[in-house]
Amino acid sequence: MNLTKISAIARVTFSDLIRDRVLYNILFVSIALFLIALLTAQLSVLSRDRIVIDFGLAGQVLSLSFVALFYGSNLIRKEMERRTLGIALSRPCSRFEFLLGKYLGLVALIALDWLLLTLSFLLIVGNFTEASWANLSLSLFAGIFFSLLEALVVAAFAIGLSVPTSKTLAIFVTVSLMIIGSNVTQWREVISKIEGGTLIKVLRWATYFFPQFELYHLGTQLAYSVPVGFEQVLLAMIHTAFFVSLMLFIGGVSLRNKELLS
Repeated sequence: MNLTKISAIARVTFSDLIRDRVLYNILFVSIALFLIALLTAQLSVLSRDRIVIDFGLAGQVLSLSFVALFYGSNLIRKEMERRTLGIALSRPCSRFEFLLGKYLGLVALIALDWLLLTLSFLLIVGNFTEASWANLSLSLFAGIFFSLLEALVVAAFAIGLSVPTSKTLAIFVTVSLMIIGSNVTQWREVISKIEGGTLIKVLRWATYFFPQFELYHLGTQLAYSVPVGFEQVLLAMIHTAFFVSLMLFIGGVSLRNKELLS
């Protein structure tokens, strides 16, 4: 594996993505959501700080997931549909190196988006709520960090699934997995209440192999500033590394077996 080639592909991918106006529209909408959250908090009888934090973090998660999902599902698929993938791979570059370079370019874009949204979010929280910079909870920063990890997994699924299937199907499956993975504990409880034999047991065990997106959602921990332990952060990072590696492997194998037309 040639790191120089991978980094070159990543730089070109990032440069291409950063010029897309859709990215700036997403950033604009996300910051607008932050401001709407602030306005809603002013008019609400509920805790203003909690509304600002909940809405703001939700806006950040949606923005990052949108970038990861729609850009990720289009990165390789666009090259295949334009019949330019064969030309790109005619250079001394393996298909897995090409896929990894594309993914890392998207990761750089997601990281930039995450950084800008985080700064905007913290400025609003620190200046327009009763929470001061000094007493912002560590669980809030953990939630912000987890939003980045979640986006990396979404991007890996979108890219990995778009190679053997299609852009539309990759988006559909990824969104479905996000919905199931965000409520996997509830799914287990529902399945456990159903009387059945082997099939029910298989379904219950299958839930453990789905991406556990609920690991990234702190919920009541964030609402009540419950500390996030090191083990919880480590588990989220291991989960991210595993599914990113798995989906890039699947995408790489699928791309290697593709017949390309230049």
